[in-house]
Amino acid sequence: METSIAGCVSSPADRGDITSLLCSTLGIDENAMTVAADFQQWKYWEPHPFTSGSRSHTLSKQGAIVAHACAWPIRLCTPTGSLRAFHLVDWAAMPGIPGAGMRVLRQCCSEMSAAFCVGGSAMTRKILPAFGFKPYNPLTYLRRPLRPFQLALRESPKDWKMPARVLRDLYWDLYPSHTVPKGWRVSPVDPDQIPESLWPASSGGAAVSQRSPQVLSHVMTCPAIRRSACALVSKGNSSAVAYFLLVQVGDQVRLADYGPAGLDEETSRIVGLGAQALALSMFPDATSVMAATSEPHSRSGFLRSGFRLVREEPIKVLKLNNSLSPISQFRLTLIDGDALCL
Repeated sequence: METSIAGCVSSPADRGDITSLLCSTLGIDENAMTVAADFQQWKYWEPHPFTSGSRSHTLSKQGAIVAHACAWPIRLCTPTGSLRAFHLVDWAAMPGIPGAGMRVLRQCCSEMSAAFCVGGSAMTRKILPAFGFKPYNPLTYLRRPLRPFQLALRESPKDWKMPARVLRDLYWDLYPSHTVPKGWRVSPVDPDQIPESLWPASSGGAAVSQRSPQVLSHVMTCPAIRRSACALVSKGNSSAVAYFLLVQVGDQVRLADYGPAGLDEETSRIVGLGAQALALSMFPDATSVMAATSEPHSRSGFLRSGFRLVREEPIKVLKLNNSLSPISQFRLTLIDGDALCL
């Protein structure tokens, strides 16, 4: 008789078995941040503003964990209301057990309205369309050096090409300037000082990932993040027109989040410049700054502020609620997945 396979949510007592599965099936180094004890505790089991329960789902056979997936919490704001969703991360299954990966994914989908995935392994990219995920608008990743000499010394091989790389990054670092134009102001604030009017809101055929002071504060407690800072962007003496959140992971500062939704290109350019200026002043050992956006106008504004394109990945979505049928655009930023921290 076939041994039964049981699915459940995990607890911290399962961490060792989950780590062994991830390392053996995904080729993750046992010393990598993604399997560090404090990071897994924060990602899987600590209370989140959107849920107090475990986000780590497992499948077990004869007491051994054979599949795992984490549901990174997302709350979607749509024209018809708020919906529970998640970003699929840390998805792995032991070879030789047919359907284990699909079954643990179905567990994650229970009582959810949508599942997201951006990027992923070659196997993930192959499997997800068969499960029903479809590509929508892209998430664009951009980057700019902050301190090109340090960046070259840390990242570049010390060969005869190194001087050319230093000069390239130096030019990229200098033009355009990292400074915020006259008439604009960038002011560091705490998350609870961000006006509610600046949080992203749904409009038209777009769904946006919900934000709040609690969400930003939770992200800032991530063990992988060395430093963080929030800021408001204002023009002259007028009220703030935008906010952004910076975090430092390793020697890179990341524009983790910004708002509101639907920023025009010029304001997005100022957000990009403000992020660079604040990164230089508040993150003294950072060598580069990275951003991500799913909005075309912000993409153009960030490029004008000196960022350059790194890559684009389609946002793959599994719609589990009929109310999402008319939605054709999804607004996500870095804090909507664990790429923020890795």
